[in-house]
Amino acid sequence: TAKPADSDPLSSLYDRLGGERVLDAIVSDVYRSMERDDELGSFFSRYRTPTLVNRTMAYLRAEWCGTPYEGLDLWVAHSHLGVTDRHYDIMMGYYARALHRLQVPAAVALDC
Repeated sequence: TAKPADSDPLSSLYDRLGGERVLDAIVSDVYRSMERDDELGSFFSRYRTPTLVNRTMAYLRAEWCGTPYEGLDLWVAHSHLGVTDRHYDIMMGYYARALHRLQVPAAVALDC
């Protein structure tokens, strides 16, 4: 269950979300869901999930804290995979479900 540390709209989204523990729970949940998905699962067979989770957390931490992201450009990282709008929509559905499952308040979830 998400317990945002600070409901102040001027605090970072990362802080309002509940910090590292909640970020890890969200991203880990999404990757478990994507790995089991009939359409998305094959994308992950040749990659180490913990590495992907860590990279995704680094990206979201940067986006939601306002700190610089030092990883590979997302387009470059995914351009060779053949990711479609449908794949993206499926993934975003898993993010919405994870936020709901973790009881992230709607006002915070909308900012994600």
